[in-house]
Amino acid sequence: MINDTVPDPNSVEVLMKVQKQTKLVMINGRIEGMHNCSIRTDEARGMELIIEHLVNQGHEKIALIGGVEGITTTDIKVSTFKKELKKYNLAFKDSWQIYSEYDIAGGEAGFEQLIRTNRELPTALIGMNDLVGIGMIKASKRFSDKGFAFVGFDDTTLAQTSSPELTSVRHPYEELGKLAIDMMDAEVSDRDIVITPRLVAKESTLSNRNI
Repeated sequence: MINDTVPDPNSVEVLMKVQKQTKLVMINGRIEGMHNCSIRTDEARGMELIIEHLVNQGHEKIALIGGVEGITTTDIKVSTFKKELKKYNLAFKDSWQIYSEYDIAGGEAGFEQLIRTNRELPTALIGMNDLVGIGMIKASKRFSDKGFAFVGFDDTTLAQTSSPELTSVRHPYEELGKLAIDMMDAEVSDRDIVITPRLVAKESTLSNRNI
């Protein structure tokens, strides 16, 4: 619920009642209008890093796959994706931005929809998270005549062990956890901390075999 772009008012009311009884710290989520502590990764900055990296690798045709519309993390990434394409004078195509959930199956389905519905294809595919990225890589092996660069988001163990290893945006998990604990112990009751992530470039974008 804390990741809904437009939270359910009844759920917000329940959280406000909980907050009166105990301290509330939200991790990677923030509800407008609630006065509580929160700590989160700057997901917009993460998407900026991805587009910058792909442009530097020579990509001009970029797609975004996965997620669910109406979820904050997805909406932030989609809006930033569009903004960054415009910044670099790159085309945004509706058929290259596909909502397909957050799991491996969603990555496969999104990739197959991209292939099925487009005559012109992008050269680089961004997954809403690492699971989607892995799903896209898995599906791409069924289309060996087509080559792409792939990027994920989260830099989980899967991204580090996939073949090829998946370029991904790394959340500063240790820092998130430490600051969340510090917030629980501090007297402050309303503070929002945003942490900058970093991009970890790996095999899936560094081969330049797709351009």
